[in-house]
Amino acid sequence: MELTIFSDPANVRNIEDFIIETCEGWNLNEDDINALMIAVTEAANNAVFHGNRSDPAKKVTVSMDLDGSLLKVSVRDQGAGFDPHKIPDPLAEENLLKTSGRGVFLMRNIMKDVQYAFSPEGTTVSMTFDVTPGS
Repeated sequence: MELTIFSDPANVRNIEDFIIETCEGWNLNEDDINALMIAVTEAANNAVFHGNRSDPAKKVTVSMDLDGSLLKVSVRDQGAGFDPHKIPDPLAEENLLKTSGRGVFLMRNIMKDVQYAFSPEGTTVSMTFDVTPGS
């Protein structure tokens, strides 16, 4: 399943609907859907705001594929990329009261694996999630 939006922050709501509809179609449980909603919308928001700099001419594509109990998600933007190792630790004392900067942290803690690929065409965040057996 795949959805592409233009990088208007208002379009992130379409990604939220896509996640819910896709996960419900796969009969995932509510806890898994809620966890995925947080991680995937964080990645999508990062793609819109940071990757594509909210340029409405640029696109963000979200794809989801269920393979047994492993859900594979990718979020692609058309931005220049970033160095994930330079993201400040949101748990460091100096960052605790900041109102942003937790997206990558949340993604890493919710998903089984988070990988980044950078190319001249943009950035792809690939994530995997273990689906709860029997959901």
